[in-house]
Amino acid sequence: MLYARYQAFNGAADKGLVIVPTELIPNNGTKLESIVLELAHLNGLDAEFIEWLESANSFCNSLVDRIVPGRPDAATQAALEAELGYSDDLLTMSEAYLLWAIEGDARVKSVLSFEQADAGVIVQPNIDLFRELKLRLLNGTHTLSCGLAYLAGFDTVRGAMDDAAMAGFIQNLMLADLLPGIPYNVDEKVGQRFGMQVLDRFRNPYIEHRWLGITLNYTMKIQMRNVPTLLHYYKKLAVVPDYMALGFAAYLLFMRGTQQHDDVWYGEANGQAYPIQDEKAGYFADLWQRQAPAELIGTVLRNKTLWAMTWPNCLASRPASRSTCTSCCRTARPLRWPAISPKRFPLPHEAFSSPDSSARQRPGSPHGPAYRYARAVEGRHDYDYPGHSGQA
Repeated sequence: MLYARYQAFNGAADKGLVIVPTELIPNNGTKLESIVLELAHLNGLDAEFIEWLESANSFCNSLVDRIVPGRPDAATQAALEAELGYSDDLLTMSEAYLLWAIEGDARVKSVLSFEQADAGVIVQPNIDLFRELKLRLLNGTHTLSCGLAYLAGFDTVRGAMDDAAMAGFIQNLMLADLLPGIPYNVDEKVGQRFGMQVLDRFRNPYIEHRWLGITLNYTMKIQMRNVPTLLHYYKKLAVVPDYMALGFAAYLLFMRGTQQHDDVWYGEANGQAYPIQDEKAGYFADLWQRQAPAELIGTVLRNKTLWAMTWPNCLASRPASRSTCTSCCRTARPLRWPAISPKRFPLPHEAFSSPDSSARQRPGSPHGPAYRYARAVEGRHDYDYPGHSGQA
């Protein structure tokens, strides 16, 4: 299409387009431009066209922020169609909030005149702040909460937010762990305001956003949304983020496939099978069959291909010293765990069984984060909850 336009207008500089991709990946416009240019070179298109591609067209990075659960349930669909007076097979449910942030200069702003039609559409020279807040706090919280919430028996985000313990985990994960770990210079008050707004959106009584749907491509989402936050948090504060640790442990347990049908792996929670919609489902099913939890966590963290990076030794080792980490960060602070009773999270009995309560370590135990993840998966915890023995 671009080549045809170039030919139709004889390469006129003012006939280029403003192109706005909406894929939910960082720098989506920059990536699309590189793909288009590569295809132009591979297909041997003339140099003048390639020059026109780069100079006359604007490939804009963009960010869309709106929770869209999709098609409403049958009862809601029928009620809406009765109110509207017609049937709509493509009816889609979304929240009222919306943000479409587009990175562009004055020319882009003038071309995209629809910016003036809605305050939720923003065209600015730099949208990094919008992207980081949305990707790390909204998407990142969803990703590290979905496994834990689903295994705990909550079907929807709203249902989880109606439970004091689960809502407390979600809020503390977002504001205590993810916000300080954002790998971008974010004013704390700006981040807190955005976070509280997101929590209100999670409580929307009209949105049925299902946790199982959020687990789609679980591993890829953790890699993109949470790993950079974890590494920045640890480099900055030299302490393991407690709520992220619990969310990661739940991810490992969620990925425990026990049966396969039609090339789809299924796990089991609360007496029911659930699909594991992740390209790494087979990898984790094999690990769970062959390895104990403590060994499995080390294998997962050492898998460079899985995370597209290498963990610092202090995060990947087991056991590791909590006192110092001279390789990548300063002296570590004492570790603290979230004060949420594990009784509120009825995870599968077999994976969380622990007959030997005497094996439980006290808070001062010198074990690193990988060990703590494994202990959480096993059902043992290196901490005590107020009024609880510490045994799940």
